[in-house]
Amino acid sequence: MVTKREYWLDVIKIIASFLVIILHTVCYGINDKISSPALLAYYMGTFAIPLFWMASGYIQLRKKVTYQYAFKKISKILFIAFVWNTVFILFRLLIEGKFENPMNATVKSFIQMGYFFQFWFLGSLILIYLFLPLLSRIFNNSRNTYKVFAFILLIICVLINIYNIYHYSTGEKIIKERIIQTFRMWTWLLYFCIGGYLSKNNILEKLSTTKHCIYALVFVILTICYEYFYALRLYGSLYAENFYDSIFVFFTSIMIFTCLKKVKWKKIEAIANLGTLTMGVYIIHTSIIYLIGSFQLLNNNWINMFVAIVVFLISLFISYMISKIPKVSLLIKI
Repeated sequence: MVTKREYWLDVIKIIASFLVIILHTVCYGINDKISSPALLAYYMGTFAIPLFWMASGYIQLRKKVTYQYAFKKISKILFIAFVWNTVFILFRLLIEGKFENPMNATVKSFIQMGYFFQFWFLGSLILIYLFLPLLSRIFNNSRNTYKVFAFILLIICVLINIYNIYHYSTGEKIIKERIIQTFRMWTWLLYFCIGGYLSKNNILEKLSTTKHCIYALVFVILTICYEYFYALRLYGSLYAENFYDSIFVFFTSIMIFTCLKKVKWKKIEAIANLGTLTMGVYIIHTSIIYLIGSFQLLNNNWINMFVAIVVFLISLFISYMISKIPKVSLLIKI
């Protein structure tokens, strides 16, 4: 069956991929816990990961997923991560004479270590795919059970957010310092489940598109300001990942997602083409950042906002070139 392409999903992936780059560039002073007005732009990136997970849930949970399909996806992720790590290792061997076992490097990248630290997302995605056939069966056959499961995840996230705030106030380690992002499945599963729910339910459908977009913008501004003023006070650090379990980020991410879904996007193939390049952007962008950083160009937040745009465009171009090479194009598609 040929399905009509949903261009708004491509728009979400494009926006989310750019926001990820914002997270990785506009972050000057974070290690020193020094706040800066430019960090308001950094906190825009908070919505990148939630939007990615919601889009994935929206696409995957409306299907009847089999274990064969899930394991095929997992195999593809493992292959892509292994090849990219191998390419880097060979390059490093040629330049520096250092060698590392590609298998070890691949595993490390899934747990937020090594050169491709951003592959923690792929590690989490593998774990999601292990659950996906069961989750898909529940979603398609027992909606009430699915809602209860999603509600339990929401309660867990709220409790963990309270736990983090309380434990920082008592001088103890918060969850972020105890569990790496790969294994924070309560959060990723919730966003994934929300995306699935939105694939079958048109919430806020009576709200006009104009009002919806205005409300979404207001939510974004308020949430960014909340993060900017309370990051250090509540969690002791400026990192945006502290807020993924925040109820404010949940509601704002839903507002953004449903707003973009409601907008009537014209059939523009350029949007679809860009949407297919976003995984390539996610894989490549850190290398471009490393390269620019080697020239000492990442030492100012205001400049970094411009750098984020440059990194995004270069990553898109490289992804586009890769997409035109037979077989090699598989390395930027999951």
